[in-house]
Amino acid sequence: MFQAYIDDSYSSKTKVFVLAGHIASSESWADFSSEWEAMLPYGILDSNGRYHFHMTEMAMNLERRKRVPAFYRIIEKHALISISSSINLDDLKRAKERIWVPGLVIDWGFLKSPYLSAFRALMDVFHINRHLVDSVIPLNQKIDFIFDNQAEKKIIGKIWNEYVGGRPKHLRDLYGSPPRFEDDKKFLPLQAADLWAWWVRKWTEEGTPEKAEHADFGIWRSERDDYPKAMMSSTEDDIVKYLISSVREQIGPGRFIYDLQSYEAPSLI
Repeated sequence: MFQAYIDDSYSSKTKVFVLAGHIASSESWADFSSEWEAMLPYGILDSNGRYHFHMTEMAMNLERRKRVPAFYRIIEKHALISISSSINLDDLKRAKERIWVPGLVIDWGFLKSPYLSAFRALMDVFHINRHLVDSVIPLNQKIDFIFDNQAEKKIIGKIWNEYVGGRPKHLRDLYGSPPRFEDDKKFLPLQAADLWAWWVRKWTEEGTPEKAEHADFGIWRSERDDYPKAMMSSTEDDIVKYLISSVREQIGPGRFIYDLQSYEAPSLI
């Protein structure tokens, strides 16, 4: 069994929203958790007197930042793939404003929430491109996704079967069990996902997303370059195409969907 542990990172200043984490076998995650737990005294004490890792807190001063590489060494020892999906919420807002269906007020539904928009982008793009990592995880092996606790978990739980059922048959068979949402204090791989999400957001904000490929953290970098880093990032035009596809799923064939920036309509079929 393969499991992907995913967390989010967001900056209200830059409007960059990231979902990111790592994939490994359940056996590897068990070994990871033992090593991570042993390292936690070098993390942060919470209000209950328990040690944990939270990248935002670790980044607050130099002494804490110096401890981060030791945590990452545990990740790179066990991870098979690191993945991420990033969107700019201003791009998402502008993309929605560009789409027009005559005589229809679009119900954005699942895509109203930034988290849900990033969630769907991650799930869609990752599974569409699964064949690119089949040398690491064969296509006949499904991957279960575990996310840090979010209020949106109820919505995702309600629509999950409908969502998967709407995917093309060749992609539908790649999806694992319905996503789970867990406490990162109990499921330690979520703390590793937090580390990666924070750094992917930082690299994205700085305009250096290529640093993720080699896990280049500046004064230190990954000692392993032999496992893939799947970076999924959407421009405003990418989001428009994606939203048009989503609206088409809702309204079916027979109505024009316009991109107001180009005034071009896709086929009625």
